[in-house]
Amino acid sequence: MLHPANILLLAMSLILFPVKGSQNGSSTQQKKAAEHKGTGQGKQQKGMATFYSKRATGARTASGARLHHDSLVCAHRTHPFGTRLKVTNPRNGKSVVVKVIDRGPFRRGGIIDLSWRAAKEIDMISQGVAMVIVNVVKDEIHSPYKLKEQTDSIEFDIEANDFYDGTVPAWQKQ
Repeated sequence: MLHPANILLLAMSLILFPVKGSQNGSSTQQKKAAEHKGTGQGKQQKGMATFYSKRATGARTASGARLHHDSLVCAHRTHPFGTRLKVTNPRNGKSVVVKVIDRGPFRRGGIIDLSWRAAKEIDMISQGVAMVIVNVVKDEIHSPYKLKEQTDSIEFDIEANDFYDGTVPAWQKQ
């Protein structure tokens, strides 16, 4: 049988130090939810951007693809691989659409790492680091899967002329 003092001590410890699984809204879960809400479609992010060096060409990215300095790609912490993002430099109004193929940047204030060419398109090469605005591009045309309205059969529109008068061209006559 438990002593009343031990029961009181156990109750106090459960109140002060709750069991990890019993807490519904842990701080890490709340942080992840807040990050996901901030990067959802239709939302825009504003923060610092950097770019990959030309020397990084050929390096493997988190998605498994190889990086090339002339491709329009980027690294983002939360967007899924393949997501297309419009990155705008508010200083000069130039923008570029890039595809997410890597994870990062993992430093304070950084929201995106661009390829060298993407950085050149928005004129941030000389700065090295620039403030940018990032928006998700909703692209209905680019679809990696079969659209629902497509059918399995192929339709042909063939026209035939039923007109033949039986004459033979002069070049075929002997």
